[in-house]
Amino acid sequence: MPARPQMPPPLGMLPDLESGQERVARFGPEVLDAWDARFVAQLAAPHAQRLSLTLADKTQHVLIDVEAGAWAALVLDGEHRTVRQGGPVQLWDQIEEHLLRWQADGSPALTRFEILVTSEGQHFTWPKS
Repeated sequence: MPARPQMPPPLGMLPDLESGQERVARFGPEVLDAWDARFVAQLAAPHAQRLSLTLADKTQHVLIDVEAGAWAALVLDGEHRTVRQGGPVQLWDQIEEHLLRWQADGSPALTRFEILVTSEGQHFTWPKS
């Protein structure tokens, strides 16, 4: 018996990636290439799905959270990283916050993570290295 659904929910219509708010991103999409950083990012946005699109000769790395109705699109242009976000929550802001805190704590190994389960939900923590 699977512990969670094996297939992500259907994406439906893609968001208008020209809408939303744009800013300089502290991290680019390449941060998600490392599995431990990707795990930390997933704690911040557990329902987000990741895909890449090429539009107007630029690759956009898109995160979509169908449940929340939120999205983030990252573009890497040389050393310049931007993110455009839309919806009721700012997905990339949440991910950056988690990654920055994890790095500030010494990027502890995932084997050191702890989970606390209460009636309010589950919470992941990690000790400072």
